Amino acid sequence: MDIEKTGQHINLLLIEDNPDDQLLTKRMLEKKIKFSFNIVFAESLSIGIKSATEDQIDAILLDLNLPDSAGVETFLKLKLQVPEIPIIVLSGFGDEEDALKAVREGAQDYLIKGQIDSDLLVRSLRYAIERKRTEETIKNLAYHDSLTGLPSRTLFHDRFTMATAESKRNDKKMALIMIDLDHFKNINDDFGHDAGDELLKEMSARLVNTLRKTDTVCRMGGDEFAVLISDVSTKETIDEVAQRIVLAIEKTFILQNAERRISASLGIAIYPEDGETLDTLIKHADMAMYEVKKMGRNNYLYYQPSVKSNGLEQ
Repeated sequence: MDIEKTGQHINLLLIEDNPDDQLLTKRMLEKKIKFSFNIVFAESLSIGIKSATEDQIDAILLDLNLPDSAGVETFLKLKLQVPEIPIIVLSGFGDEEDALKAVREGAQDYLIKGQIDSDLLVRSLRYAIERKRTEETIKNLAYHDSLTGLPSRTLFHDRFTMATAESKRNDKKMALIMIDLDHFKNINDDFGHDAGDELLKEMSARLVNTLRKTDTVCRMGGDEFAVLISDVSTKETIDEVAQRIVLAIEKTFILQNAERRISASLGIAIYPEDGETLDTLIKHADMAMYEVKKMGRNNYLYYQPSVKSNGLEQ
C-alpha cells in the first residue's frame, strides 16, 4: 500500500500514555493534508492490543514505556498478538538502545521523541507500510505453492511440528497420506502443460474441500501431494478420509471441453508408530504408495514393514 500514490485512508493506532505526545503526533499528521489519517489512541499496552486485534489498523506507533509494560518487551508482546501490522517504535533519548533492539526483533522503524517533524513521521509510516507489505508477499511466496496456493513444504513442516506437539499433549495419533496421480504424464501429453496445471489446481481445491479444517494438504511437487490428518483415534477415521480422497479424485474433469478421468495411489504412515519425524513418515508413506501402484493403482495402503498392527483401535 503506497499511501502517497493511492491517497488511501490510513487507520493509525497510537499507543502512548502521554497526552502531550498524543496531541503533538495528531497535529503533525494533520499538517499533511494530502494524506488522510484516522488516529486511534490507547494509553496502555493492554488497551492497544485490544484495539489492534479488534479494529482495522494499518500501522502502529508504539511508545515502549507504558503504565503496564516497559522496554523492548512492550514491542515483543504487541508483535506476538499482531505480527501482520507494521509497528514503529517511539523512544525517548535514554531509550534508544531498547528501540534498536525492537528493530532487530522486527519493528519497521524507530523515532526519537523531540526529533520528529511531520515529514519524517509520514515518511516513516509510508515506508513501514510498504516494507511490511513486501515482507508479507515474500513470506507468502515462501510458504505457499505458486501454482495451487497450497502450503509449501516449509509451511507443511511447520504445521507438522505444531501438530506433533498437540498430539503428544492429547495422546492422539496422526496420519500422513502421500498422494500420487496415476498416469498424469498422459494428461500433459494429450492436452498440454497448461491443461495439466489446470487439473492440478482443480485437484488441490477438491482435496481442500474433502478435508477437515484441522488437516493440511501440501503440494510436494509435480503431481504429488501430502495430507496431514491430525487428532486421530481410530483406523476408521483414516480409512474414511482416504476413501473420500479417492472418490474426489475419480470425479470427471473437464479439460479443453473434453471429459477426462484420473485416479491416484495413496500411501499412509501413522505417527508415531511408523516414524516420529516428517521425513521418515514421508519415506514410509511413499513406500506404501508405490505398493499401491504395483497392485494396480487407484487405491490406498498403510505402510507395513512386516505384518503388524498399526497401533490404532480397530
